[in-house]
Amino acid sequence: MRGYVLVAPYADLADAARARTRRYLPPGLELVAYGALRLGATLTLPELDRMRPIDAMSSIRDAPVLVV
Repeated sequence: MRGYVLVAPYADLADAARARTRRYLPPGLELVAYGALRLGATLTLPELDRMRPIDAMSSIRDAPVLVV
């Protein structure tokens, strides 16, 4: 891999999921969809709230990073 491109990075995955549901779903349905995603994440990804792109940046070495 020669480099990374981060498009609209979010503070954490929960913020990213919330922004995506708001963007692509009508009001009301986006709340239900986000709630379902959070419930599913609680069961399958208990560490979801600790997964942050900024924490992974320290593992990127010797590769350029473009933040858009």
